[in-house]
Amino acid sequence: MIELTVALGYSQNKTEIRVFNAMNSSASVEIQADKASSKSLNIGSEIETDFQQLHPAKYQFRVHSNSKNLLQKELALAKNQAYTIIVFGKPELSSEVNQQTFKHKMHYIFEGSENFTANGFLPSYFVFREKVKLQKGAAAVRAFHAAAGTGEISITLKEPGKDQTKNVASKLKYASPVMSTRIEAGSKEVQVFLGNSPEPVIRQQYDFKEQKDYIFIITGKNGKLELYILED
Repeated sequence: MIELTVALGYSQNKTEIRVFNAMNSSASVEIQADKASSKSLNIGSEIETDFQQLHPAKYQFRVHSNSKNLLQKELALAKNQAYTIIVFGKPELSSEVNQQTFKHKMHYIFEGSENFTANGFLPSYFVFREKVKLQKGAAAVRAFHAAAGTGEISITLKEPGKDQTKNVASKLKYASPVMSTRIEAGSKEVQVFLGNSPEPVIRQQYDFKEQKDYIFIITGKNGKLELYILED
């Protein structure tokens, strides 16, 4: 089992985070505050938590397994913001721990993104900032390739009764994001392509609501790609 620990400081203002576990194993998430009660979250494989209210501060972000520390970073989350943290990777595919993951660096989260730690297939994380401002009639989509061991993927949106498609991601590599793309709200078919395949390996109909922001997360299990759509 992978255990993820986030240790944070204290402030009177609030911030919110949720965690999506894109790994193939369950994760135990523990959130510890200096001057507030701790929270523990058990997350199954390819499952997201609800948003959790926390105090904005500098965070110690750790991933460890069987008492062995695999990843340790420091990041800062701002007040009155919401964040989605994607935890991904396959420890069993890496033969050694990348020592660069133990270097302490501060990462500030900018609009729509931010931090990715490159360490092979070992557990890593990426943070998206929520609450993107949108006009009426519009929605926004982002994407993240979390399918370890899988090649490039492309994502398009197709409206019912129309031949034209809107490109969301083109030849997206593993552990790479696509930042915010504005679209018209409404029902669309999400199509996911693997490599240069002319036919999508995933087709999923979805109703995109106006002034809502979405994240497409591509995961892989037992050689099969899966699409998860998170709504803010």
